[in-house]
Amino acid sequence: LAGNSTVDIANNGSGTGTVTVINAVGETGTPRTLTKTGAGTLAFSGPNTFTGGLVLSAGTVTVNTGGLLSAATAPLVVNGGTLNLNNSAQTVSSLSGSGGTINFGSGHTLTLAQIGSGTLVSALGGAGNLAFTGGGTATLSGGGGMTGTLSASGGSTYQLGANNGLPSAANLSLTAATLSLNGYSQSAFGTLALGAGVSTIDFGASASTILFANSSAATWNGTLTIANYNSGSGESLQFGTDSSALTVGQLSAITFSGYSLAGAAQISSGGVVTPLGSAIPEPATYAAVVGALALLLAARHRSRSS
Repeated sequence: LAGNSTVDIANNGSGTGTVTVINAVGETGTPRTLTKTGAGTLAFSGPNTFTGGLVLSAGTVTVNTGGLLSAATAPLVVNGGTLNLNNSAQTVSSLSGSGGTINFGSGHTLTLAQIGSGTLVSALGGAGNLAFTGGGTATLSGGGGMTGTLSASGGSTYQLGANNGLPSAANLSLTAATLSLNGYSQSAFGTLALGAGVSTIDFGASASTILFANSSAATWNGTLTIANYNSGSGESLQFGTDSSALTVGQLSAITFSGYSLAGAAQISSGGVVTPLGSAIPEPATYAAVVGALALLLAARHRSRSS
């Protein structure tokens, strides 16, 4: 690529055109961006090395076995069309976009090394996996039929950007990472697994609910903190449909931040997980109560003196 290039593969007389690139696509000079437009298909079979990243606006881009989308330091933007990842592994520096679909082929893992924040509206499909390792925040809102695993580690955060913004059949694996509900709800999701360290589910500032599948067979090597949970406000954390959805050991690994009885958790006959204790008032609330008592005592003292 000698400049920021646009590939437009339009419909031909008999349907949709296809271009397959067997050799690697590189670049000259500064990082170059490849933008795919048009209704046709662009297929890569070589290990591309350009570093400006790919912008998919329309049509289809397919990465075949042995191919690479771009260099590992390059960003990926999906604003429309369909991206098929059929190779075994691909790393990108950031992931964002306003539409379209990303299909993760069986056995494929897309590693997201994102440090900052990114918003992805694209639907996620296929049986492959998305691994988030960069420590940033990825906001997902496109849902989709993905059946693989969304994993996050090293302080990374998956954040809901809309109700049911996560693929409802995908599984979640957190290793010292966070799922932020961000005030939204997820009415169906796969299992939850925990790697080593402390991971967090953050309910955000407004009422949210999330329903995981029965996770009793999932591996939990770490602990789970539930943050910003407001008991009685309609917020709900549920696993499966009965109390067998978590093991005793898994339940003991859950802590509700800001609750008494050390934030210990319990699970109902319907699979809803709640704190055993009551909410601990914020320091500001304590200060207000103490101040009110002080004023009351002072008033009584003045009354007695007079």
